[in-house]
Amino acid sequence: MTRTYKKKTARWRFMQKVYYHSAGCWDWLGYKKEDQGQFMFEGKVWQARRWAWSFIASKPLPSSKNIVMTCNHISCVNPDHMKLVDKGTQGHYDYKTCIKELPKA
Repeated sequence: MTRTYKKKTARWRFMQKVYYHSAGCWDWLGYKKEDQGQFMFEGKVWQARRWAWSFIASKPLPSSKNIVMTCNHISCVNPDHMKLVDKGTQGHYDYKTCIKELPKA
């Protein structure tokens, strides 16, 4: 008997690497480089938060902008906790959406 396998979508693969905190953060459990989540998509390595912004939230990401996390949790990839700022802008946004250090999954 031959088995047929459905190819997993990129969104499904991405969401399998997320832990959902009650505070609303999506904690990235996948590979990290220098504390930044990394995600492979179509042969290219993306920052996990940039991929989430572009493909989960379906929002454009201009090259002149950076993403900052309004929850101040570096591993969060929830697009609702992201804000675009001009490159070079360092932002500290304490919206108290989440706590800075979340418990380990």
